[in-house]
Amino acid sequence: ASSKFRLQFTGINTNGNMVATLKDINGRTVWQAANINSAVLKSGMDVDISKLPNGVYYLQLTDANKNEITQKVIVQR
Repeated sequence: ASSKFRLQFTGINTNGNMVATLKDINGRTVWQAANINSAVLKSGMDVDISKLPNGVYYLQLTDANKNEITQKVIVQR
């Protein structure tokens, strides 16, 4: 990704809200969105990464039961 990416996830079977967190390689949070309902994730939401430096980041989706899914995101311009 260079300036934004679309966060879309269809494999969600939860009625609760989720938290999306983007962390740098050192584990520091560089972006976070809380209280995302599954309908928003199914339709998709844009994440602005235009101000982040090039590098490897990790996107974590966490549900109300603390279940996590992690995906690698590479920012490169």
